[in-house]
Amino acid sequence: MRKLFYILFFLISSCSQPQEKAWIVLELSLLSGVPKKMAFHNPGAPDATLGECKEALPNVLPELIGYIKSEARFEGAKLVKAQCVMAMGDPLKVDKL
Repeated sequence: MRKLFYILFFLISSCSQPQEKAWIVLELSLLSGVPKKMAFHNPGAPDATLGECKEALPNVLPELIGYIKSEARFEGAKLVKAQCVMAMGDPLKVDKL
């Protein structure tokens, strides 16, 4: 009986914990030279793995760069780095205690 309790507890606790999601993090250099980071998550693919994100990155990067260039506040911004990371929430936000 005790084993059954532990198994059920493990299953319930693992289901209730938020799952990590794949995020694309872009590092930019603004025209002024100020660095800027942006994170994007595809809610249409909530279960994407890190490998799937990396594989899709070259295909979605032009669209993300197009979005950035369409925003006046990012005029002249240059892409420095693009990478995929796994995180439960926006990887650029820090939880404050």
